[in-house]
Amino acid sequence: MSTSGADGSTSPSARLPRPVVHLRTHLDYDLQWYGPDSHRAVRGARETDAALAPFLGDLRDRGTTVVALGQYGINPVSRPVDINRALRRKGLLFVYSRRGMEYLAPCTSRAFAVADHRAARAYVADPADIPRVRDVLRHTEGVDEIWDRTEQAPSGIDHPDAGEPAAAVAAQVQRRRSASAYRRAPGQLPQTAPK
Repeated sequence: MSTSGADGSTSPSARLPRPVVHLRTHLDYDLQWYGPDSHRAVRGARETDAALAPFLGDLRDRGTTVVALGQYGINPVSRPVDINRALRRKGLLFVYSRRGMEYLAPCTSRAFAVADHRAARAYVADPADIPRVRDVLRHTEGVDEIWDRTEQAPSGIDHPDAGEPAAAVAAQVQRRRSASAYRRAPGQLPQTAPK
């Protein structure tokens, strides 16, 4: 809110920028579920462009600076690394069924992994099971390295609640695209999108 002084000046608060944050998460989901080069991801980008165009046009007309940021980039992968399936086969991970779907049962599982792109953290209920979990990870195709707490420390990922062991996953990805491949104006498709 601006307030006018007796001399017609505005208060300092009237001159401060008012940032607005708008998060469009469905683009992340389309990229993760169907791949960045999928028709669904391209359609999601087009739908987002169409939905945001009036809003961005209004901001442009007002002289507002818009900064668009992405949280991370997603590359296509050619195969999954199935750590939780390997843990389940060895009797360490449990699921429950509801309405024909299986769901992870973390409270009753002896171990399970939480993956974030190219890394996974294994949560192990009983420390006596850690050697067995390490062995399962060691024999899981696609796992490159396994780090215990001391091996996690140099990378700064040894938080007490972060799980042990951690696995570095070898994701087979296509070559990384240049940043310019992701820069686009509203309505313009990425340079690598299928036509």
